[in-house]
Amino acid sequence: MLKDLFEFLFPKKNHYPPCDSQKASSYVVTTDEIDINNVTESVKRISKTNVVYKDQFDYALLLVRALEWRVLNDEVVEVIDFDERGQILTRRRVKWLLNESDIVEKRFHFLVPEKTGIHKIGGKPNIKAGFDSIHSFSFIGSINRSDPHFSWLGIDELDIYYPLNSCCLNGLYLDFSNPELVQTLNPESLTLAWDSEHNQVHDKEAFFEQKSFISTASIEKEKLVDLDSHQIQIASIPIWNQGADIPKCPKSGEVMDFVVRIESDKHIALIDGVSVFGQHLIFRDMGNLFVFWQPETKVMFLIIQD
Repeated sequence: MLKDLFEFLFPKKNHYPPCDSQKASSYVVTTDEIDINNVTESVKRISKTNVVYKDQFDYALLLVRALEWRVLNDEVVEVIDFDERGQILTRRRVKWLLNESDIVEKRFHFLVPEKTGIHKIGGKPNIKAGFDSIHSFSFIGSINRSDPHFSWLGIDELDIYYPLNSCCLNGLYLDFSNPELVQTLNPESLTLAWDSEHNQVHDKEAFFEQKSFISTASIEKEKLVDLDSHQIQIASIPIWNQGADIPKCPKSGEVMDFVVRIESDKHIALIDGVSVFGQHLIFRDMGNLFVFWQPETKVMFLIIQD
């Protein structure tokens, strides 16, 4: 009894015990959303998107959850789940094929409000994009490549647009190869369901006040408990509201890179135009907008999860 109480009050810092004498490699994973109908492909996508360095373990625990994959001879052989204190809940044996050399470990980055920041949500783009679509796309924000955390973007400023006033229940692929005439690669995903006989909205834009941000790889853990109050956006690692929806670029077939999760924000007001979601920057039912990017093909993937 005293031993159990001591371990509860003073949990061990070593989250990574030996793997039953197997010489397996250890990786921290931030989602357990495996598609049982296509396990190998699902594991591959997660290995490129939702794997973090071990020193990111505490962030993972606070933001979503943390699992450990043990990989041996290009196969995930064990999955370990942890509770909120970093103690082992369950261990299970699996046999998931995975080329270990394909695993990409990442670090969390966060966008935090700062008046002098080079990233922004709301406001206006420096150069407005044109869209080959009957649907209007509202400017949501931009990420600046001069920030070392985003040097991989391959474009000086990544402008993010979304058709707020059109019904889009699935992910949307946009081809920015020609920013003067951006192509929707899956136009069937957009419908006029939110139009009514007397209120046509699909061709209306929304304009929001501007909030500026800087990026950081270090943040007080207390703030992560309430992201909304502190207007913190998560970058680099997608923390899913629902199931993992990791896209492949329809042009290259490669797994796309995650940029940022933009949260619905009642601190950012609608200043002009129309939004079917009201007078603030809202994505459906207070959802989050997930943004992915493929630098080589200049394809963006966007999806809202409530």
